[in-house]
Amino acid sequence: MSTWLNRVRNKYLIFGCILIVEVIYNSLLYFSPYSVKNEFVLEGKNFQKCVMEKPFGLFLLIIELLIKYTVILCILILIFMEWNIKQTIYDMRILISSVLIDGLLLIIYSVLEFINFKNFTANGVLYASTIIIFSLSNFVYIYALRVSLLIKHGNNSIEEIIKQLQENKERFEVTTLKTVNISSSGNQLDNIDTNDAEHSGGLASFKSHNSKYNSRHSSGLDLDKMNVFLKYHYKETKD
Repeated sequence: MSTWLNRVRNKYLIFGCILIVEVIYNSLLYFSPYSVKNEFVLEGKNFQKCVMEKPFGLFLLIIELLIKYTVILCILILIFMEWNIKQTIYDMRILISSVLIDGLLLIIYSVLEFINFKNFTANGVLYASTIIIFSLSNFVYIYALRVSLLIKHGNNSIEEIIKQLQENKERFEVTTLKTVNISSSGNQLDNIDTNDAEHSGGLASFKSHNSKYNSRHSSGLDLDKMNVFLKYHYKETKD
């Protein structure tokens, strides 16, 4: 997957799609702008804040949040698929921390969007702290921590990590082999049951066995998809 993403053509394709979505979204917000709301506080500081009151604007905000959650989910899936690749083993560990913090801050920001604060200080501090933590965490995990790990870790630590990944791969292969044997045994039993139903001539019995075969066959396909997914997870090279 990373090999496909690293191609220059695909990079520009993804960047172009994201840019188009953002342009369309911001263009639609032009027709449903924020409005300024005055907050009057007894024995406190009165203040103003931007709120979205139009239904179409609220719908766009919800769509934006769903898109961001979807992007984070896709990034987590890609990280899982390339978790054990040697060339990017440190990058995946650092990136997963950054993405999880971004997801947590996005949830906090989403909750703050729908809470009406009557305190000027609380309203400003919560929003500002969320944005500041978001920016600092991305810088620390993506740049500062990566540089420190490259300086700190030597060849011995990398070899130990590779050895551990190899042990995990062997355990995964044994588990997959057992699963395939169980699946094949189940298919053989289904074939025997189907033949017995045909010889007995019982239509109801045949339908019952046929439905069992279909359910087991569909579960076998799901198992194959999961095995392919896990195969990418335990893959150690990009080739």
